[in-house]
Amino acid sequence: LELLRSRFRETSAALLPVVERLAPSADLAADLVVVHCPMVPADWIQRRGDVTNPFHPVDMLRCGEVVRPLSAAADPTKVGRP
Repeated sequence: LELLRSRFRETSAALLPVVERLAPSADLAADLVVVHCPMVPADWIQRRGDVTNPFHPVDMLRCGEVVRPLSAAADPTKVGRP
């Protein structure tokens, strides 16, 4: 389990800046937030609503804090483009 948590932490850390750089459409971004778990510590992207901690889904499912909404692309014609 620790290996899976470690790999997910690495994947999430690498994915978050990519998703922010590519900036999803406003419709998609409106439903997504960045959450931080101080126990790991790590961030992940999830849908709005109750925090669902992927690192501790059994013993600390709600551990985490929404730190910000995911930013949307300013121009929908440039989604996925630098």
